[in-house]
Amino acid sequence: MRNRLAQPKEDEVEVSLFGPGYGECAVVHLYAGEWLVIDSCYGEDRKTPVALNYLQNIGVDVEQAVKWVIATHWHDDHIKGLAQVVNKATSAKFACSTALKCQEFCTLIATMDNFSLVEESSGINELSEILEIKDRGPDQWLSENSCFFRKSLSDSTIEGHALSPAAATITNGHREIASMIAKQKNGIKRLPSTNPNHLSVVIQLVFPNFAVLLGGDLQKDTQPDQGWNAVLKLERPQNWQSDCYKIPHHGSHNGHDDRIWNEMLYPSPLSMLTPWVRGSKDLPTKDDVQRIKAKTDKLFTTVWPPRVSARRKMPAIDREMKAIAGKKQSALRNKPGHIRARRKINGESEWEIQLLDGARAL
Repeated sequence: MRNRLAQPKEDEVEVSLFGPGYGECAVVHLYAGEWLVIDSCYGEDRKTPVALNYLQNIGVDVEQAVKWVIATHWHDDHIKGLAQVVNKATSAKFACSTALKCQEFCTLIATMDNFSLVEESSGINELSEILEIKDRGPDQWLSENSCFFRKSLSDSTIEGHALSPAAATITNGHREIASMIAKQKNGIKRLPSTNPNHLSVVIQLVFPNFAVLLGGDLQKDTQPDQGWNAVLKLERPQNWQSDCYKIPHHGSHNGHDDRIWNEMLYPSPLSMLTPWVRGSKDLPTKDDVQRIKAKTDKLFTTVWPPRVSARRKMPAIDREMKAIAGKKQSALRNKPGHIRARRKINGESEWEIQLLDGARAL
């Protein structure tokens, strides 16, 4: 087992996925000390982004080494602390969905001056802070079939591509944001949350001998130009099948499409997910896990179970709550689990997996 504080070698790719029961973040070593951070969640202290904790703990110079910071979408569980990452990573470019490239979104950001309109804890607050740091706006807008970086090696290239959101989805997203502006008199609580969530950015990282597919929170839909249907319609070179997959939307059935597994992934790929614990329904469900395990024998989750029993201090009240709700009280895990996968950028090596801080195989 490799030392958890050891940096990857220059010719090693690393994909690290972090997640408690609410929140997720991916940290990727691309090549020769260059890093990519996708989304954000807090560490155990609920103040510091887990990406900064990790990179600093393994001795990475965040100011110089992080080259890209990406927000896949604006939901709170994917963006908390991202402004801190952008502020610290002074050499990084920031990219987000083209769905936010509209006058209506600028108007939403302007409402931050009136805290009666927008909750300070919502995703718009985090994005507002990022745009203050990046006073000219994002360095790149991401949409289907957009290449956001290409790095030449001696005999090959590394590429990063956004596969979503689709054009029709972006148009619909602009309409939704405009509809929120029309309701300002009633108070804006947070950025609109599409359901299904088609505005999430899916990212594919293409290396010389393999590829990594990061599914964000994209969901499927019956419309041919929405969600995963739109991604699956894109023209892709034959060698773009991925053997490492960040499963979308916490393993939920509404992020699943058999065609992803059959057309975009090699058989039984390394598959990782973060759980979701809010309200009465946890993700993934037992049925979700069984469905995914039918597709791969290498399935890992950042934490399991995502809920932990709460310490009982008032037994009488606990008994009454159990009688009403039909279940015991439980608490979310604060400390994010960590799946770390590494392999050589060239050659035929396999992924080396480390499961840290509560991560486990399913």
